[in-house]
Amino acid sequence: WGNYESLNKSSIGIEIQNSGHENKYEKFNLNQINSLKKLLKKLIIKYKINQKNILGHSDIAPDRKTDPGEKFPWKNLSKLKLAYWHSLEEKKIRKLRLIKLNKSEEKNFFKNIKKIGYTRIKNSNINYNKILVKSFQRRFRQSLINGIVDQECLIICKNLLKSWIISIEKFILNNKLILPDKWLIALINFKEESPGSARIQCQVTPGGGNPRDSATE
Repeated sequence: WGNYESLNKSSIGIEIQNSGHENKYEKFNLNQINSLKKLLKKLIIKYKINQKNILGHSDIAPDRKTDPGEKFPWKNLSKLKLAYWHSLEEKKIRKLRLIKLNKSEEKNFFKNIKKIGYTRIKNSNINYNKILVKSFQRRFRQSLINGIVDQECLIICKNLLKSWIISIEKFILNNKLILPDKWLIALINFKEESPGSARIQCQVTPGGGNPRDSATE
């Protein structure tokens, strides 16, 4: 994620239940999600985790993982400031769905999601652009996962990046962090194990980059 590799080296793992995409892939149990919310609140306070750094396993390993997937309630968690979500009205932006991008707009989409943290896959034998788009959609456009970037995806990524910049700056100020070029990053990712379980990992590590990078129009 971003400039970081081998994120498992400093992680806290949390097991959650789901059969996964290769099986039934059911909705996550409500009691399980409520327990997760309580745990996330404690971890966020204890480790001063920014909600923008709570990530899905497919976010950090899009070429290998699809969990927690499109049925995971990211939007619901974001209402409690436990996850990252856009501030757009879904009914309004839905009209932009399946409207194609020109080459310049498509290029800007990939630039923006790279600034958010999504990284390109090194294996040249696979269509990494399509895989990255699917990963983005599983997280932020869950009602349609087709691997095709469109105007709806573009406006979502612009909104996410702009709110991400504001959040990072507030996070630094609120926690009195004097970090001109680096800030605290903590992430939670989900890993599908054998059928019947998924694992969450929480990592705290020094991060890098420039929080004032702007969205590419």
